[in-house]
Amino acid sequence: MENENNRTAYTSSENQIRSYMNTVTPLSKYSAMILFVVLPFAGFWLGMQYGHPQTVVYVETTNTTPVLETTSDVETEQYAPETKKILAAYLSPYKNSVYSGLEDNEIDKINRITSLAQKQTSYTKEEIETAKDFYNELFLESMYERVEDAPSFRTNEILRTKVCIAVSIISNEKSEVVEDCTGEDMFPSDIEWSTDDLTAVAQIIPYYLAGSHYFNLDSGTDLSRYYFKQVLLHQEAAENQWGQEYFEQVAGDDYIKMVEDARVKLELLNE
Repeated sequence: MENENNRTAYTSSENQIRSYMNTVTPLSKYSAMILFVVLPFAGFWLGMQYGHPQTVVYVETTNTTPVLETTSDVETEQYAPETKKILAAYLSPYKNSVYSGLEDNEIDKINRITSLAQKQTSYTKEEIETAKDFYNELFLESMYERVEDAPSFRTNEILRTKVCIAVSIISNEKSEVVEDCTGEDMFPSDIEWSTDDLTAVAQIIPYYLAGSHYFNLDSGTDLSRYYFKQVLLHQEAAENQWGQEYFEQVAGDDYIKMVEDARVKLELLNE
C-alpha cells in the first residue's frame, strides 16, 4: 500500500514537471519572438564580417605620404627628350633676388618647387597642394604689394611664371597652362605680341609647354600647332621690335632653344 502511494506521488510529481516544461509562458513566447527576429540579422552580419576575410596589401615606399599618380598616360604625355632638357634648364634655381622684394627663405622655397618640377615625374598629393598654395599666396595674393617699379615688376613676373610652370607640371595640368599662367587662352586666334626683351622667356614658356604637351597626343595636333605657332610669332615680333642681333643676346639660350624646338616640331606637324 505504501509502495503504491509512493508510486502515485512520483507519477503526479513527474506529470507536474512535464506540464510545467511544456507550458508556454509569456517569457518563453517573447524570447522566441526576439530570437526569431534577431538571429537572421546577427547571422548575416557575422557572415559579412568573417565569411570573406579582407586581404590587406601593404606597399612599402620611401615616402610615408601615399603617392598619387598625377602623370597619367605616361607614354602619350611623355615629353620629348629635347623638350625635357629645355624645361629642366628653364627650371634651374633662381639666384638673383634683387628687385624681387622676396626674403631669402621665399626664394629658397621657389627653388625647391622648381627643382621638384625638374624631375617631371609623379608627385604626391601633399606636394601638389603645397606647390599650389605657395603659388597662390606668394604671387596671386601678394605680388603687387611688392611691385614698386618696372625692374621689380619684371623680376616678379619672371618668378611668377617660373613657379606657375612648375605647378602646372607638378599638378599635371599642362593642358591649362596658358590660361593659368597668362590669364587668357586666345585659341584659335593668333596673338598680336607686344614683346619685352627681358621677360621674353616668361612670355613664351606657357605656349611652349602647352605645345609640347599636345604634341604627343593624337588628338592634340591642332592645339600643338597653334601654341608652337605663337612661339614663332613672338620671335618674329620681338626681332622686328628690338632688332635680331640685340634681341638674341638679351633673350638668352633658353628662349632660343624653345623657339628652335617649337620650329622643328611645327614642321613635323605640318608634314
